[in-house]
Amino acid sequence: MRYLIAAIVVLLSPSIDVMPRAQALTGDTIARVDAFIESEMRDAGIPGVALAIVEGDRAVHLRGFGVADSSGRAVTPQTPFPIASMSKTFTALAVMQLVEAGKVVLDAPVRTYIPWFDAGHDPRSAAITVRQLLTQRSGIPGDGDVEAFNDGDRSPAALEHNVRRFATSERLVAAPGAEFHYTNANFDVLGHLVEVVSGESYETYLQRHVFTPLDMAHTYASVNEARGQGLAAGYYRWWGVPVETDMLPPGRASVPSAGLASSVEDLSHWLIAHLNAGRYRDRSLLTPDGLEQLHRPVGSSAFEQYAMGWYVSPAWDAATLSPDGSSLAAPTFLYCGGIHPAFHGSLEIFPDRGLAFAVVMNTYDATAQTRYEHVDAGIRAILLGNEPGPIAFDEPLVRYLKFIVLGLLGTDVIAAVWSIRRRRAGKGSIASVIIAAAVLAFSLVFAFVYLPSQVRVYLIGVALMRFSDLSLMALGLIAVPLLWAVGLVLSRRRHKT
Repeated sequence: MRYLIAAIVVLLSPSIDVMPRAQALTGDTIARVDAFIESEMRDAGIPGVALAIVEGDRAVHLRGFGVADSSGRAVTPQTPFPIASMSKTFTALAVMQLVEAGKVVLDAPVRTYIPWFDAGHDPRSAAITVRQLLTQRSGIPGDGDVEAFNDGDRSPAALEHNVRRFATSERLVAAPGAEFHYTNANFDVLGHLVEVVSGESYETYLQRHVFTPLDMAHTYASVNEARGQGLAAGYYRWWGVPVETDMLPPGRASVPSAGLASSVEDLSHWLIAHLNAGRYRDRSLLTPDGLEQLHRPVGSSAFEQYAMGWYVSPAWDAATLSPDGSSLAAPTFLYCGGIHPAFHGSLEIFPDRGLAFAVVMNTYDATAQTRYEHVDAGIRAILLGNEPGPIAFDEPLVRYLKFIVLGLLGTDVIAAVWSIRRRRAGKGSIASVIIAAAVLAFSLVFAFVYLPSQVRVYLIGVALMRFSDLSLMALGLIAVPLLWAVGLVLSRRRHKT
């Protein structure tokens, strides 16, 4: 799923003319961006959006659009939003700060700092390095984040508890360093490493060494704290209709990978530091060399060009065609997206242009992800002197997934009721049971195998937390066969009596 998101971002990158770094954005360009966002909000039913555009060492545009919650409170540049996986960029920088302080070595095994670290009781865990966690090449699988996201542990040891459970829950799927597997788990380990090495909680470290130096007054390492400071409400799309809901991680276990909240005004300060060799105003978070290492991509596959917390546009995408067919150089850009079940956002940096932007919105739908990524791509296109392209949709089966699941659920109910009634009546009972069993077995495979592979619908423990309408229907696909089995037993007893 996350690979697909990264790939779409790359593939939606528009053809762009070369624009010198010194050329400033015009008021007309910014007005076009605003008009595009307002149009997308109307077309896609997005309640609220916040935008920051950075050029060089300053924010040239900060604006909120729409509403932050059902009270009608307006979104402003200071409104905090959950930033989900964009949190990884902060964790990566915190680790690099410790590297530059001489407290961490990138190529040292994680066990140098967390001696008990283990993943799936796999002896290869001993070889996992700090760098491999940062570049998503530890061998920990891509689904190693589900339990942590929904863990309500708020204790001081929540991160340690999360990392300790990897010993039994996170079996390695590849040798360390061999393959790219995007997972929150890598960055949750790094968050605990920050705690161990610095002697501070992850939240305290970020506040002292990142948020305060960057004047990030509306950024929080606690969703609960952010709620008390005007956090935007999320809107999950029930059958396409945005409904205010609470789908945020309740504890501390996933804060380093997906649990921060920030405003676009604060994120503009973050982007300024990344555009200016690690400096914001007169303060330096990293040396230029440290930031260059942070931004340096690793990986040979086009869709696995990943730095430390950032995707980087692959080399093959750097050549695009102009309208006359000639080849043009497109700027390399760094990208980090963030998705919660009811929020979407992205950070994009164009180092060669001295340009960056942050956009966040308070709605999302996994079956229409490219609809929201189209907002990111359209902003990018306009800022780089082009027109937004058409919306790219997922494969039709995913696009209409909710209707397919609803149809399967209805078919299951009909098959179950029909077979039980036939059995009670003693009319072709064996044949009807076989037919119903085949229908219900197909639905179970669909629920347990296909759905999770497409939109990360989880069926155990978190079904009401993520992608609610799909999860509830998926639970129905499981419940109907169970009820059917009970119904068969009862009908058999009744038939005997």
